[in-house]
Amino acid sequence: MNRRNYLARPQLRDERPRRPVRSAVLVGTLALGLGVGAACGSDDPTKAAPSAEAVGNDGTISGMQRDEPLDVSAIRLPEAVDGATAGEFTTVAKPGGLLVMYFGYTNCPDVCPTTLAALRQAYKGLGDDAKRIETAMVTVDPARDTAEVLPGYLASFISARTHALIPADDAQLKTAEAAYLATSSITTGSDGQPEVAHSGTTYVVDEHGKVLVEWPFGTTPAAMRNDLSILIDQLGPAGGAGGSAGGNATGGS
Repeated sequence: MNRRNYLARPQLRDERPRRPVRSAVLVGTLALGLGVGAACGSDDPTKAAPSAEAVGNDGTISGMQRDEPLDVSAIRLPEAVDGATAGEFTTVAKPGGLLVMYFGYTNCPDVCPTTLAALRQAYKGLGDDAKRIETAMVTVDPARDTAEVLPGYLASFISARTHALIPADDAQLKTAEAAYLATSSITTGSDGQPEVAHSGTTYVVDEHGKVLVEWPFGTTPAAMRNDLSILIDQLGPAGGAGGSAGGNATGGS
């Protein structure tokens, strides 16, 4: 285990989001178990996410790595393509590539757009190596994030090689979350507006469905780019990235 990347139990603070739909985030990696909700946009003050200054040139990963990586190879979720769900996507990378996975929702005031914008910036610094990375977003709010909504939202941040995943029901969502040690919940506030709580971790998955790195919310683009560059170097030269491993039925890009 990369001990310096283990998060302590979050000390949380409340904030009022800027949009009518409120959000709560369980920040951090959840490696120490499930936490409690914090306002969307807050982070764990006891453990900062990897910063640009913290990223060295010694070839070390800045995100969290487990002694026994999570195995998410069995997770298959409906993928939205052209305004409809078309087949299922298995959450593994293509051979010779990486898959970046995130759980969120389109009405998120700040955590989701901040994370997706950071990923976009990280990819820009990778040059052609970025073509070996796919990005998948699993909505935790499928009632509102329909097949007409989610793909466009994801594409507004990352324009290529994306997968908009919409669980068919709550049971399917919870199964996926359990594999990734992610969490979410939706309640109705006193004003009648939905309140969505979700964990803020981003995951990097290999072609075998092993989670190689976990980034807490607030990880900088520089730290993401550092880790992705190291992982791509470890994969070796691009070659057999012709088809998705795990029998993916669809391939968004």
